Amino acid sequence: MSTETKPDMWDNAGPFWYRIMPAETIETFVSGDDTDLLKISYDEELRTYWLEEAGRSGQSEFPTLEAAKEAGDEVMDELYERQYQTLTQDAGLDPSEWRFSHQNDYVWFESVSDAVDPPVSIVREGRDRWVLMVGDIAGPNEFRTAKEGAEFVAQRQAFSPTI
Repeated sequence: MSTETKPDMWDNAGPFWYRIMPAETIETFVSGDDTDLLKISYDEELRTYWLEEAGRSGQSEFPTLEAAKEAGDEVMDELYERQYQTLTQDAGLDPSEWRFSHQNDYVWFESVSDAVDPPVSIVREGRDRWVLMVGDIAGPNEFRTAKEGAEFVAQRQAFSPTI
């Protein structure tokens, strides 16, 4: 049995503990703007801890702060595990066809299709500017959204596996 403990990722703000939830939109991800909070508060009258997810109805009750933090960590792990899928869907793309990638605030979507040769990416170069990359070469095609770029790729693939 492992005795390894996870680092405590919770911050304290007076009467509650919190963790910042992962971004659910491309704009929030890129901007670094604050997102909602996952909060734990203590009810002195009931002597229990309450875990509250922003944007979700209901709360969960726990007898100890450690139990509430552990449950909150599980929620956060699930959210981070599906964050890239959520961001792909936010862009209007099918996660089974496109994979979200990033390096700092530089973001792009890569086609996961083996039928596309060379590989195709749709790269964000501004709020309303996405550029099609074929291999390492930027194509002449620009789009207002990643979805428009993906639709262009799908139309081209209907005629030829090479873009």
